[in-house]
Amino acid sequence: MVLQNNPKWNENTEYALGLHKKLISSLGCWPEYFDKSSEIKSKIFTTTQIAVVMILIKNFISYGKCGTDEELIDGLILITLSSLSIMKIILPWYYKNLQINILNSVIDDWFFVNDDKSRKIMLKYAKIGRIVLIIQSIGTYGSFIPLMTRYPSVIEITNEYNNDTVFLRNTLFGPRCWISMTMSWYLYIGYYIILSIDILILGTSFVGSHVFLFSIAMHLCGQFEILSNSIKNINVNEYYKQRFFIKNFVKRHNHLLEVLKKFEKACNLLIFIEVYANIFLIVMNGFLMLRSLDTFDKILTLKTLVRMFLLYLQIYLYSWIGEYSSYWSSHLQLSIYNRNWYDLEPKIIKDLSFIISRSQYEFHLTAGKIQNMNMSSFKNIIKSIFSLLSILRLMFDN
Repeated sequence: MVLQNNPKWNENTEYALGLHKKLISSLGCWPEYFDKSSEIKSKIFTTTQIAVVMILIKNFISYGKCGTDEELIDGLILITLSSLSIMKIILPWYYKNLQINILNSVIDDWFFVNDDKSRKIMLKYAKIGRIVLIIQSIGTYGSFIPLMTRYPSVIEITNEYNNDTVFLRNTLFGPRCWISMTMSWYLYIGYYIILSIDILILGTSFVGSHVFLFSIAMHLCGQFEILSNSIKNINVNEYYKQRFFIKNFVKRHNHLLEVLKKFEKACNLLIFIEVYANIFLIVMNGFLMLRSLDTFDKILTLKTLVRMFLLYLQIYLYSWIGEYSSYWSSHLQLSIYNRNWYDLEPKIIKDLSFIISRSQYEFHLTAGKIQNMNMSSFKNIIKSIFSLLSILRLMFDN
């Protein structure tokens, strides 16, 4: 099912989804373009990253810890993030029908919105998603700038303990000693280029996938807010207009609940993988931070703190959209109850009571159907990680 050149796109749709479309289309997994060319592009990028992961794992097994702690953990981080990036490219294709239905719903919402108040609410949530996308893009691609100084070359390293000098080949990420000096120069350049492409794909998939889910969740929250506000428009005096309003209200409510269910089904596995991968990376960086505190390495301490903050931020955003989505999906019952329902016809009141009952079944964004993503879960994750880091600290002290 391909929906190229969708005529429903307008200026507001471009504002809300245009940047997401450019990023995700470059990876070949934008829902409107699930065609042969996108499939080829996705397969090329996926194969490249699988090759990098396999090479890094082979080097880890062959050479192990032959460099500094920072280099080793950087290598493990690259293996983890590249594996996660592969899933971010594959899963949209696996859930392509759900992805297409969700995106169609969002595009229709922008196309058929017909009043300024609703449009302002939608633009408010679109602006939040756009700001988060821009900040994440600047942070992600800005972090690549220091890597530009690590151009292909042979560097001289002096052992501080015995003053021995060794020659190593430079690399973008991971231990330099993982690259054999017996490797031909052309093979080394090829490895460097593949690693550069892998890191660029990794950054694009991180920003595109992560923030796109955030923006879709924000849009759905906006739709529930609009629906909650619309209950004020029910006509008190005319019964048939009330019936017509309730009929459309229930259809819209059911549609939004269905979209929410599809959204949760399409992204819960990805959230599960990303959350627990981030926890692993936070622990690795926490270990490195403890080592840097022992050696009074202020630069490394600052670097690990920034990394941990960014990883925590990702988990926080998933927890926040889960909390916010649950709030707005259940807020409808409060909006109905606060309306002067006692002025309506008894049959209409009965219909509203059924809508309230339906709203009592809260929606939860989950991580693999195992853990609800909300602020309570986020606090529990923080407590667990800090408990583990406290144990590691005691091990260092001993």
